[in-house]
Amino acid sequence: MGKNLEPKLELLEKKLLVSVKTDLKNTYFKKFYNDFFKLPIPKPLKFVLSENYMVCWMSYDEILIIADLKLRNDLLKKFDTFNKKDDLLIFDVSDTRSILKLTGDNWRNVISKGCPRDISKENFRSNSFFRSRLSSISVAFWLNSADSISIMCPKSLTEFTFNWITHSKNIDNISNIY
Repeated sequence: MGKNLEPKLELLEKKLLVSVKTDLKNTYFKKFYNDFFKLPIPKPLKFVLSENYMVCWMSYDEILIIADLKLRNDLLKKFDTFNKKDDLLIFDVSDTRSILKLTGDNWRNVISKGCPRDISKENFRSNSFFRSRLSSISVAFWLNSADSISIMCPKSLTEFTFNWITHSKNIDNISNIY
């Protein structure tokens, strides 16, 4: 038996998604962040992981925290202790996004059909995270492993995004781009 060329697509369970806008270079915020997460602030177009949290670089003044929903209260209580609240904007965006997971050897060929970014192995490697478009949908991508990618899309467009990927991943539609 050969490899299954058609990647597997699944809708993941709801996650805690918290957007934090602040000056990421601010000394006070960096200490607060490091004391809680025990992680470096992610570099541009990257994410960092701990046992409980994934922290993604969104822009020069924004990070996205992804975690299990059961950690919501602990995380929000911790941010309530941040003394410089005027310098911080925090949103729980969990109800506005869905996360899909595409797994298989041909995921790059599927995604490249609708994404203008270079997702070759040379440019999209472990701990890569970026925002782009898939078809005409605003999405974020991150690499789970060499053969798996996560796609975060607006919740209102989950069905469209799922159906678009389902059509594009059909073995008859996969072309060998990568």
